[in-house]
Amino acid sequence: MAAVHSPEGVTFASAGVGTIAHLTGTAFIKEAKGKGINVSYKNNPDGIQGIAGGFTQMMFVSAREGAILKDDENVKVLAVTSAARTSNLPDVPTTTEIGYPQIDGRVWYGYLAPAGVPEEVVARFAAAVVKGVQDPKFQDRFGPLSFHTDLKTGEEFTAFLRSEQDRFRKIITENDIKLNN
Repeated sequence: MAAVHSPEGVTFASAGVGTIAHLTGTAFIKEAKGKGINVSYKNNPDGIQGIAGGFTQMMFVSAREGAILKDDENVKVLAVTSAARTSNLPDVPTTTEIGYPQIDGRVWYGYLAPAGVPEEVVARFAAAVVKGVQDPKFQDRFGPLSFHTDLKTGEEFTAFLRSEQDRFRKIITENDIKLNN
């Protein structure tokens, strides 16, 4: 973390401009009142190689990727961005615990349909997704990967999408992020 406050700042890897890793890294540097520059890679594995090889100093990765890397001698897992510690990294503190409560780099998945799809079709699909995600086999498979279910459907999901849009718009506009950065 000291590198963020060094005169040179920190180089942080991402899988490209506008990705979760890029926006979370940018938000972290601003929150830490430090300096940094994004180094865009083709994908997360290439960015992780950049960290392991010493070409960059920091990267926000998924909890699954962090768990895979936790014993790598070339990488140190510093924190998780979730609200609570994750099951696959129980000894790693959250960003809140280390003093950065505003940092939220969680990755989420949602299902969308084109406008005009009949409401009964949307409701049936949503019910099937909820049922599938709540299935113990699903939980057994994805729980160890720190996949947490926070099911939102209908208006609740729409409100969540709007809040995420607002959150990322703020990071993008406050930091003057453009596709060619």
